Amino acid sequence: MSRKLDLTARQVTAICKGAAKAGYVAKVAIGETVVWLVPEDQAVRGKEPGEEELDRQLEAFERHVPWPGPHLNHREDRVLQILVEADGLAMAADAIPLAGPRTVNGLIAYGLVGLEDGVKSFDRSQKIHATKEGLSFFRRRKAHYRQYPSL
Repeated sequence: MSRKLDLTARQVTAICKGAAKAGYVAKVAIGETVVWLVPEDQAVRGKEPGEEELDRQLEAFERHVPWPGPHLNHREDRVLQILVEADGLAMAADAIPLAGPRTVNGLIAYGLVGLEDGVKSFDRSQKIHATKEGLSFFRRRKAHYRQYPSL
């Protein structure tokens, strides 16, 4: 008696070829579908990872520390990144993709972005800049994710 596999042969082949192109070795276990992608230089061909290796990988995953600061949505993150790359110089908001009123006002509320001097409310014709707090926030968050990578 046989049962249908969770993966087709074509899917397994595609996974293996894709992993090889990316510099990984695919370890595929068909029963209940487990796929491991191991960097090629760390792969031990013909051997499954032992209990100690699995425990080490699990401990590394459990040590992940979530980012403690505010979580930006993708629009806020992209606008802040563009402003940080400009080293805090003022840029016209209408020249920045995704810099709409809701996005910029959210960044202003966090204190990460500032408006031109004397301006009280945002509109797209104004110039905006990353504040010192915005520059610091972006660098701290980048360092955090480098130290504690997440899935």
